[in-house]
Amino acid sequence: MTASLFEKYIRKIDNKMKCLGRKIVIIMDNCPSHPQLKKLFNVELICLPKNTTAKLQPMDAGVIRMLKANYRRRLAKRRLLAFDNNIPFSINVLEALNLIKASWEEIDSTKIEHCFQHAGIICIKFNIGII
Repeated sequence: MTASLFEKYIRKIDNKMKCLGRKIVIIMDNCPSHPQLKKLFNVELICLPKNTTAKLQPMDAGVIRMLKANYRRRLAKRRLLAFDNNIPFSINVLEALNLIKASWEEIDSTKIEHCFQHAGIICIKFNIGII
């Protein structure tokens, strides 16, 4: 993620929310690629304080951990399959990305919502489609 990619993405979300007549808040960490943006009309960006503990960061409070666990399990299965078939194990970038995608799709929205609730953030569900 770069600051320019982040800005382009947030402005696209802002335009989508404007078309839908909605206003949203995006809570983010203070990563250098997450700059404060001016002239947003339907999106408000809120930065978490520096060095905020994982208890306050929902993604750190479980979502990333679930993704990593799912990925490692899938990767281990591939290694075991290669070992059982007596073939050398290797994985390329595309295969790794496909494993990550499958690992992400395994995490349902209720698990993500639970992580946000655990961090004290109440989720309101909106179906806005893919941006």
